[in-house]
Amino acid sequence: MIKKLFSLLALALVCLTAEAQMFQLGKPFDLKSDNFNLISKGPATRATAWEYFTYTKDTENINAFGVALKAETIDCAIFVPGSYEGKRIEEINFYLTSSTVVSNVKAWVSTTLPSSASNAELCVDVTEPVGLYEEGINTVKLASPYTISAQGCYVGYTFTVTNATGELGQYPVIITDYGNGDEGGMYLKSPSTNGWINGKQYGNLPTILYITGDNYPENGASLPSTFKQVNTTSGNTEAYAVITVTNKGVNNIKSLSYTIKDVASGNVSEEKNIEIPSDIEFSFNGSMSLNIPMPAEQEYKKYVKEITITKVNNVANEISDATSTGNLFVVSSIVPRKVVEEEVTASGCPYCTRGIAGMEAMADMYPDNWIGIAIHGSVNWADPMVITDYNSVNLPTSLPGALLNRIYNVDPYFGSNGNMLGIANDVEELINTCPEAQVTVNPIWKDESQNVITVNTDVKFVINNEEAPYALGYVLVADGLKGTSTNWMQYNGYYGATGAESEPYIYAWTKKGEYTSSVRGYCVPQDEMVYDHVAIAAKNVDKGVTGSISAPLVAEQIQSHQVEFDLTNGIKSSTTKEELVQDKSKLKVVAMLINTQTGEIINADEKEIAAFGSSGINGTTTEATAATEVARYSIDGRKLSAPTRGINIIKMSDGTTKKVIVE
Repeated sequence: MIKKLFSLLALALVCLTAEAQMFQLGKPFDLKSDNFNLISKGPATRATAWEYFTYTKDTENINAFGVALKAETIDCAIFVPGSYEGKRIEEINFYLTSSTVVSNVKAWVSTTLPSSASNAELCVDVTEPVGLYEEGINTVKLASPYTISAQGCYVGYTFTVTNATGELGQYPVIITDYGNGDEGGMYLKSPSTNGWINGKQYGNLPTILYITGDNYPENGASLPSTFKQVNTTSGNTEAYAVITVTNKGVNNIKSLSYTIKDVASGNVSEEKNIEIPSDIEFSFNGSMSLNIPMPAEQEYKKYVKEITITKVNNVANEISDATSTGNLFVVSSIVPRKVVEEEVTASGCPYCTRGIAGMEAMADMYPDNWIGIAIHGSVNWADPMVITDYNSVNLPTSLPGALLNRIYNVDPYFGSNGNMLGIANDVEELINTCPEAQVTVNPIWKDESQNVITVNTDVKFVINNEEAPYALGYVLVADGLKGTSTNWMQYNGYYGATGAESEPYIYAWTKKGEYTSSVRGYCVPQDEMVYDHVAIAAKNVDKGVTGSISAPLVAEQIQSHQVEFDLTNGIKSSTTKEELVQDKSKLKVVAMLINTQTGEIINADEKEIAAFGSSGINGTTTEATAATEVARYSIDGRKLSAPTRGINIIKMSDGTTKKVIVE
């Protein structure tokens, strides 16, 4: 159920926020995959059907998690929805880091989140708990199965930390899917939380329930509520929605029938049938990915489609949640997407160095499709790069954190999957989705004094729309920032860490820094630190400039907009009041097209500022013919001894980096 995780023992993942004393990640676990293999209970039939219920996906992201760094009682729970009404919970399986650091372990079930385990409707003492450190799973078989009601129920476990002097006691909770949890997948309570809190922002609990029932359907299939956007050009008949179907009936699925509805018009396609190959056993609770051909459409616009599984094995589908909704984008031309990463960081944040490493990696891997913006805050001391222009944006509260196009909230290094440089997978996924417009920004100095930047932006839409829920926002970004005060030094919690020798971006930080007694940790001195991608000013960065895009939108027609950044009086840090315009040759302007209804950044562009009197079109580079390859890396940062199939990142002798695809 859960695969083995890489070992990165010394790279602690710590969230620094106002909740820092409540929630922290410990080290990843190096697990044997069979630790998560539960015993099969026998074939499902109408009378004796069973299933395992869990929020945990097949993942390698398994972490120790801490609700507090002291001895105390911790409660954990998941929610079983009312759709399981009438079925019975017979067994609870859950995980602890180690049995050596906890006592008074209990498992429980309750229709509401209880004030304590003893107040739950059903509570069982776990007299001989085991931990993953000892390679064990806690299995609690209920003497009397618990019948789930229409309102659903909470299933949890409680324990008291007896020894918080080491990592196992400090981080006693096992979680998965870090930063990518589901509603109902994790609830937590400790003395620090002042009651129960929803922990979905942190991940899911790998609690696994054995559920039985005599009311399972015979022929049923379910779909996820949404499917990924499908992009196509006018009249194309080879566009497919990739959708996962799950067998929710006790009979093996041999055939499926479906319809596709256009939500705007209400038109429903004729029913079509899919035969499952005879050599594939599509059994109860099994899943299968299917390619559903989308109807050819002519008009350049966004279509909302609903796919419904109408029949299973040639009889009516017995499952109600069998409809999935998604967008079909029909565009006049395919334009490239540039992904905007807005990273929250701080010079006084010890583990924000992994965010710096992630930003460096993305700049190298995706020089043409990635735009990085570092928004600084203050942690431990006054960060000299703090500005107030971003205060209206709903940024991540945990440092380091990142928004990708303001739709994904991820770790700026580990991404959503928790793997080394996992952020690359998230960026790649967004790059491969077609935007509805192309953005081209051309900033230019207004005169020879270089005090005012005139920003000209062209937006070419590739869809038609009578409405225009879009606007342009702007950010002025600086590279090469540095200073002389100790506020400019970078706290580095990764100094001396091991386990990342194969990944050059984070490994470099394990060698940077010196012990600083005033902060009781290792810091990179200010004279060795240079900060890039730093946001030093912004205009309407939350919802865009009102009226910058007007209706109607016409495919292939360009709308233009102009703003100015006035640097006559410089730009001062909001904390230390230091000047942030240090080198005008290292300034760049980012223009972002924002969907004013959803908040998503649709597309963007970034360029350096062109000289006064030039055309304003800049940013082109030429490759030095004398440069030679000095190092080669895989997409996940592993150093390669020879070209390897897939994406290779090549570092050249002149300091440049390029990305090549090896067939």
